Amino acid sequence: MAEPEREYWFHAAVALLIVAWALNVWVPVLLLRPMWEGDRQLATIEEAEDDAPAPSRPPGIITPLLALVVSLGAFTLGIWQMHESSEVGGRWLWATAAAGLAFLCAVLLLVMVIQVGSRYAQLYMSGGP
Repeated sequence: MAEPEREYWFHAAVALLIVAWALNVWVPVLLLRPMWEGDRQLATIEEAEDDAPAPSRPPGIITPLLALVVSLGAFTLGIWQMHESSEVGGRWLWATAAAGLAFLCAVLLLVMVIQVGSRYAQLYMSGGP
């Protein structure tokens, strides 16, 4: 039977994983938001001669950075618990693997957000397309 302290740490790791994956899902939703907001704005334009409004800004890098930090914390917690118990495997290995995958996804999302932000700045901050 697992010690109560080990159960506490595993529940903390699962909570960190849930937060990291929720943030990793939320960032693409924020990236797609200008698409459906732009369609709604274009539908409300009354005159054909009116200029289309600029889309809303893409998300900042705070959300992917937060996902990066949280997943790195879950990864570190998994490695630490495997070191403490002197066994590699079981639920801690799975939690560590899920945290590593969340970390890689967060890195990719961070790169994507930076690229989208720079493209937005090139197009709409310098006077328009």
